[in-house]
Amino acid sequence: MTVETFEFIYKGEKISLHMNLEEPNDPRTQMILLTRPDSRILEFGCNTGFCSKVLSDRGCEVTGVELDSEAARIAKKFCKKVIVADVENPKFLKKIGREKFDHIMLGSFIEHLSNPADLLCRIKPLLKADGTVILNVPNIAHWSVRMELLQGNFDYQPTGILDNTHLFHFTKKSMTEMLNDCGYEVGLVSSFVVPIDEDKIKADLEDIGLDCHRELVTFLIRLTRMLTSTLPRPVSNQSNKRNQWLKKTRSYRLRA
Repeated sequence: MTVETFEFIYKGEKISLHMNLEEPNDPRTQMILLTRPDSRILEFGCNTGFCSKVLSDRGCEVTGVELDSEAARIAKKFCKKVIVADVENPKFLKKIGREKFDHIMLGSFIEHLSNPADLLCRIKPLLKADGTVILNVPNIAHWSVRMELLQGNFDYQPTGILDNTHLFHFTKKSMTEMLNDCGYEVGLVSSFVVPIDEDKIKADLEDIGLDCHRELVTFLIRLTRMLTSTLPRPVSNQSNKRNQWLKKTRSYRLRA
């Protein structure tokens, strides 16, 4: 088992993070294992550099982009350089210059932007000819959100799918359409599955007036376990298809 541990002090608080690189049901693991070792990576929202550290340990050269200057200070230990900037202002691209990258990573990032499509268009020229964009976003069509909607609820939370800092919400369909419109072709979609809490299912079904039959609850739990067990396994570093997962399909005129 390959477990990475990262401890640091952030805003006066000791933080300890862990990542198991053999656990596919983790979006960070999935993103990292989609990169080639020894590649050049541009990581948006690098925060304190936890993923940057793991990437660096794999021989990658990481350039981080981070809005929080204190988090960026910590991340500098693991990155070639960290650019402190607001990516909503296109002038930040001047700090990157003419560098080209094998991978551009946007982990839980674009949903926080006022115009995610604009950023996706502007960073496209930063990719090498065979480069890929690797990103993850919350799925607003998740069963838990749908269940809340059936009860007339759409309440924002401090974290999670309805994080109160999210400005955009995506489904698989809308995310794919946006990427296509920005000139990308989606080559791989994988999932991170959150286990279902049996008591939560029962309470939600009862709240919307449905009989909570044991068979239904058992079916939903088995369905979630099945989805978890069929998640794409980490891809071999020797796979020649990795660079084809997300490639340029047509020219796209960037907005000034």
